[in-house]
Amino acid sequence: SPTWDFPQDSGIPATGIDIIKRGSDRYAIITAQGSAAGKKDFWIVNVNNRISMTDGGSPPKDKAVAALDMGPGLNDVDVAGNYAFTINNTLTKQLQVFDISTIGTPVYIKAASRSLNAVYSNPTAPDSKPMVRKIFYYGNIIYIGTYYMPSYSEFQIFDVANSTSPSLIPGGSYDVDHNVYDIVVRNEIVGGVPKTVAYLGVSDSAGDKPKMVVLDVDHPDIEELFLSNEDSIETKAEKALWGTYGLSGKEKRKWIFLKDCSSEHLNNILKNCKHIAGSWCEEVIKHILIERDAE
Repeated sequence: SPTWDFPQDSGIPATGIDIIKRGSDRYAIITAQGSAAGKKDFWIVNVNNRISMTDGGSPPKDKAVAALDMGPGLNDVDVAGNYAFTINNTLTKQLQVFDISTIGTPVYIKAASRSLNAVYSNPTAPDSKPMVRKIFYYGNIIYIGTYYMPSYSEFQIFDVANSTSPSLIPGGSYDVDHNVYDIVVRNEIVGGVPKTVAYLGVSDSAGDKPKMVVLDVDHPDIEELFLSNEDSIETKAEKALWGTYGLSGKEKRKWIFLKDCSSEHLNNILKNCKHIAGSWCEEVIKHILIERDAE
């Protein structure tokens, strides 16, 4: 696919992207790592003429319609309506909001900035990885994931029904005890009950291998979804696979949860949760879908 570099501030790694449409125009909202003073880390780029963006080339200068320097760098972005929600790699005011109603002149809404409930003591986590890693907007709520923070919560939730005045939801923090690499949130019918479910792509404690955490974020105090007991498993083949994967009791209950999800939702997980690739969760989902196709 076509790629290009920014002519103004080359060499700065991009960290997040969202695509929006205004009228007949398409724009990429891009965040980038912090670098030397004066380097931009919030970009709005017109991507209408994608064919002209040839590999290794540069876009015409008027393609970058706006850019801002936010200092230490932005780690991700998600756009909802006229607002771009971003996360800054700082000790305070990590959640930052931009008004992009006028696409050529984005406005940083300083009064809308909010600090996470608690943060790691260093603005850059170990191994130079950003402390606040991922942001996801769904239904007037912002979900934020961080690098592993000892004694603190790596998953935190803000109400942004009023986009210019976000508020941390009471009980809206969960101690994942892992790096949170990716977040997908969907409405799902679980055991006949409508729920808002968050799927987190996280690291495993053993060799930083990928795994998935599934959370019920409708619960006043966020909880992992353990919906059934092991007796509800129906096939010997599944029990044999438990042994193959060496699953713990908690992981077996996650398997049962996945069985309750619709095929459409399971396919969405495979498509959107990139960090479950190669994990037992990916194999479980594929196994369930194959069983259903055979019915």
